[in-house]
Amino acid sequence: MEPLKGLTIVVFDDNPEETQKGIQAIEEAKKRYRGISYWNLTTTLYTDLSNIQTFFGEEIVPDHLAPFFPNLSPIADDNSVQDIDGRKLPNKFGIITDLMMPLYNEERLQDSTLEPWGLFAAIAAMKRGIPVVVCSDLPGHGEGWYGPWFLRLFRALKIPLIPGKDWNKAVEQLIKEAHRLYGFQADRIAGT
Repeated sequence: MEPLKGLTIVVFDDNPEETQKGIQAIEEAKKRYRGISYWNLTTTLYTDLSNIQTFFGEEIVPDHLAPFFPNLSPIADDNSVQDIDGRKLPNKFGIITDLMMPLYNEERLQDSTLEPWGLFAAIAAMKRGIPVVVCSDLPGHGEGWYGPWFLRLFRALKIPLIPGKDWNKAVEQLIKEAHRLYGFQADRIAGT
């Protein structure tokens, strides 16, 4: 099998400033490695659960967990992961996702409760064989919200978790995951 020479990175984050930081980290990686590119999920630089479900073309929260999220509603349409806003996404891509996001971004503006939709996005990606990394503001979401059990869950699921919103580490980890899953060869650019 010929090694994969290009990797497109998709960022899921509800905060446009954080999405921009993710893009900057990808731009920095492009200076060090050949074949790295960025693909924006939306034109607004923010993501919510409804965007993610449209991206995957299905509801990503399992039915048996839906009762725990009373505001959850079914996705509106059946777009596939290959066709968002009429743009084509390359076959081989990876995802860096935030952990906590609103159901709909309009609710973010109203300071709504954030839920761990990024975890569901990561599980949906893993089920499809897509490399994924969770880059979150832990422990910024509150020590009481998560605990050792939560970190054990990520280890058990083998989902890389980058705390402190360190986008550079998240990009580096995603490159490793893409190598593991796709055979992606991140060729360093000379002098970097």
